Amino acid sequence: MEVLVTGANGFIGSHLCRALMAKGYRVRALVRPGSDLRSLAGLELTYCYGDILQPDSLAQAAAGCSLLFHVAGVFAYSGVKGEQLISEARSGAAHVVQAAVQAGVKRMVLTSSSVTYGATNQRLALDETHPGGFQDASDYVTSKRIQEETAFQLAAQTGLDLVSVHPTLTVGGPDYGLTESNHAIVSYLNDPYKTTWIGGCNIVSVKDIAEGHILVAEKGLRGERYLLGAENLDWSEVHRNISELCGLPGPYLTANHAAAYLAAAFHEALALISRQRPPSTREQARMAGNYYWYDHSKAARLGYAPMTAREALASAVEWLITSDHVSASLRSAMQLHEDVYKMRRK
Repeated sequence: MEVLVTGANGFIGSHLCRALMAKGYRVRALVRPGSDLRSLAGLELTYCYGDILQPDSLAQAAAGCSLLFHVAGVFAYSGVKGEQLISEARSGAAHVVQAAVQAGVKRMVLTSSSVTYGATNQRLALDETHPGGFQDASDYVTSKRIQEETAFQLAAQTGLDLVSVHPTLTVGGPDYGLTESNHAIVSYLNDPYKTTWIGGCNIVSVKDIAEGHILVAEKGLRGERYLLGAENLDWSEVHRNISELCGLPGPYLTANHAAAYLAAAFHEALALISRQRPPSTREQARMAGNYYWYDHSKAARLGYAPMTAREALASAVEWLITSDHVSASLRSAMQLHEDVYKMRRK
């Protein structure tokens, strides 16, 4: 079966391409001209050069495909204006749906995000039928909600078979561009105070997210949405696991809302001077204290069975410490846990 993957050279997109090819699918990879293609090295796929904001290039890429995965999108809390995030999410979703209909695609899988189900200030796991609130929603969260709404509205109007997947905080490697989720690991390792914060999240491996995409494509029900995650942890548990896996002390400090916001404002000010990516942003700080906990039981009924959060973090650490994202001096201070070496041997 011929399939098209938008955003194929991205973090989730590249892992999805590998998983699809391992299952015998013929993959067309939609990438922008001049893109970094290291994540797709060694794969015998067909490159289609285009952009989700350019409808003509999409229609040509989708022609003859039975299945389309719309993975392309921006995951960022800094460096992109909110208006741009929202506009591109809406336009990109509309263009991809229209291209799928024009090409006669039998099913489209939209990569959304777990944040479209909101969050809560209580230790409760949300699911597809019990969403949380959006009081502290960032521009990124708003853009993903609009992307999803646009795609499903157009699918209903055109008769397109559309399903969506909603990954939680996804970690792992390779990740040459360093997505926000892996950036959070690196920022914690670089923090001399090893600061954690209140609230919690759901950690999942990118390998499981790729497998989940295919599972939903093959077995998911038309028009349905599926959360893809693994374990719900307090942020203090996440950071303690990272410290243990790297053989480093911490966490030492726990930041409350005010402290997290002030630190983020300071980081953003420094980033303007250094022109480097800030360790945290005020948009992220506003999310502190919330629990982004989710229940993936609906996907589990299709056969989805992710690895543990610690295994996902070990897999991420195993790749990150060999990359340019971790300095040689920091690497030399680590005493890696056996769990990291286990992931290396897999």
